[in-house]
Amino acid sequence: IEFSAGPASIEVTDLRIKGAFQIALRPLVDALNPCGGITISCLDRPWIDLTIRTGSELVPNLYSVLRDIVDDVVAGLVVVPNGVA
Repeated sequence: IEFSAGPASIEVTDLRIKGAFQIALRPLVDALNPCGGITISCLDRPWIDLTIRTGSELVPNLYSVLRDIVDDVVAGLVVVPNGVA
């Protein structure tokens, strides 16, 4: 994943998410494939390991700021009651 704005660019090269996950198969339908959809959620805040490369070193502490943002965004998307469908 790569983002760029003007002279600065940010690239996430490696992303791993670890935690206790819940997989919900719903709705169940009356068909050959009885699963209408899959939702994946995390029961608590996941542990996230990522590698970030920046194209510009103009901003000090950029890695820690980006890491906090990614942690908050991923936790907001996958922690119960939210989930990825």
